[in-house]
Amino acid sequence: MFCRVNLEEKTDIMKYIYSISNDIMINNLIEDLINRDGVTNFFYNDDDSYNFSLVNYKDEKLFIFFRSGMIFVSNNFDGIRQQVLYQNDSDGIYLSIKNISKIDSKDDSIDRKVFVEKRYDLDYNLVFESKSIETIYENKYGETDYNSDENSYSYMAKYFIDGQEIRVNSVSYDSNPMKNDIKYSIYKNCNKVFINEDEFNSLVSSFNKSFQKINKL
Repeated sequence: MFCRVNLEEKTDIMKYIYSISNDIMINNLIEDLINRDGVTNFFYNDDDSYNFSLVNYKDEKLFIFFRSGMIFVSNNFDGIRQQVLYQNDSDGIYLSIKNISKIDSKDDSIDRKVFVEKRYDLDYNLVFESKSIETIYENKYGETDYNSDENSYSYMAKYFIDGQEIRVNSVSYDSNPMKNDIKYSIYKNCNKVFINEDEFNSLVSSFNKSFQKINKL
């Protein structure tokens, strides 16, 4: 059962958000979203959670759900579909952001998917972050241009373990595998050292085992 909550000021919502999230990017995003014209459908639920939504004449959509320790945002504004998950649990803080956009030009369009993950420990120290970008070109008929040299997938991840920053950076191309590249490295005391795949896997294996239970969108 939903009970309509009449909030005189949207600062009341933000105070609740601040009690869950310390992430400036997430908090600023939610504040911008709820201040858009027409965002008024705010509800309190029987399970001590809150949600509000918007669908307006421009076919823009917004859904936000939050309760103690968790925030979920899904929206479609300005040609970008976005999902955000912020979760504060007994192991630390997990954050994921997924953006899907389409950029149209005269003869073709670009479909782009961006996925970001971050993990913080209980003291809010960053222990892991990653970013993947998939870029696909379509022709003017809406079909994937498989011959495009620019169709690509890139991935970056950073692990912060025992005072070291361990990185992997890779990029691959659908139609031009000669340009594919992957590098593993360690940053310590501002020095960068390249390592091989086996060394990388050995360094991050224990971290990945503990990371498997993290939810994804």
